[in-house]
Amino acid sequence: MTLVYGPVIGQTSPSFFEFAVADPEVRPSNYEYVQIEVEEMLGERRERVTVLGQVKAIYSSHPFYDARTSPEAMWKQRQLGVAEDLLQTIAKAKILGYIHRSEDGGREIRRPRTPPLPGTPVYRASDELIMEFFRLPERDLPLVVGHLLHRPGVKIPISGRELHGHTAILAMTRYGKSYFAGKVMEELLKRGATILTIDVHGDYVNMVNRPDGVAHDFFRDKVTVYRPEGAEALNLPHVKPLRLAVASCGFTELCSLARIQGDLQMIVLRNVLRELGEEREGNYGLEDVIERLEERMEGEERAAERVRFFNVIRRLEDLRTRRIFSDYETPVREFFRP
Repeated sequence: MTLVYGPVIGQTSPSFFEFAVADPEVRPSNYEYVQIEVEEMLGERRERVTVLGQVKAIYSSHPFYDARTSPEAMWKQRQLGVAEDLLQTIAKAKILGYIHRSEDGGREIRRPRTPPLPGTPVYRASDELIMEFFRLPERDLPLVVGHLLHRPGVKIPISGRELHGHTAILAMTRYGKSYFAGKVMEELLKRGATILTIDVHGDYVNMVNRPDGVAHDFFRDKVTVYRPEGAEALNLPHVKPLRLAVASCGFTELCSLARIQGDLQMIVLRNVLRELGEEREGNYGLEDVIERLEERMEGEERAAERVRFFNVIRRLEDLRTRRIFSDYETPVREFFRP
């Protein structure tokens, strides 16, 4: 049986309405979904449509407890007992729309153009209405990422097709951003997608396992972790080394990683990189760069130039200890193979 909260009151609009809660014991919570009947003009005829709304604010008032009543009088009244028949609870709801079905069988969500009439009963929205309202067609690649907080049976999908653009997950710290992103990735993997994730904190390394640590029936062979050689060791079967070559690194990025900032030092490094690139057709490593700089330094007679070469070599040797680069690199196409 559908729960009736109370009637629409006051001034209404096609976007918002307020309603009085008849029984405070069954008042709606904030963000609860409600439904009402609205007369809408569809073409030349007027029809009643079921409109879905969401509670955006709810507040209670009592004539004995207002700004004009002194605290002493309030405490005295509290001791005598509150007259519950004078307690009033008002909720404000935002209208989300209604489901319109065309003659050819199509469906779309429309916003009503007429406001609900005062006195119209407001019901707790049924699970069936909410699921139908948020249902996505298969062409939008619906990804079921969770359910409503107080309605476990109402699954909520998001459009996987719309994720191809710029997507942001915004929330406060420890509000589940990483978990939500992981859920989206799981749903995409179930649909055969290939995902490249830059996992700085290692949040998704164990996606191959269930929460109890046992290998997941589906994801056990769907995840490969590429670990930089200088990162924390992971002795897991699905972990492979991530190798990067100096020759594939941009000049600006290399200077940033090595903390080379002086213009003259950058000129020295650029000249050596250009020489090695032409001689070896791009096949060289960090050791080759350091060796060529040492050769140049030994052949330099001016002390200032030798110091400049030495500083560049020292920076690159510090970079070598961080174990970022290898003599060869992991092919990019390996990240996106089916």
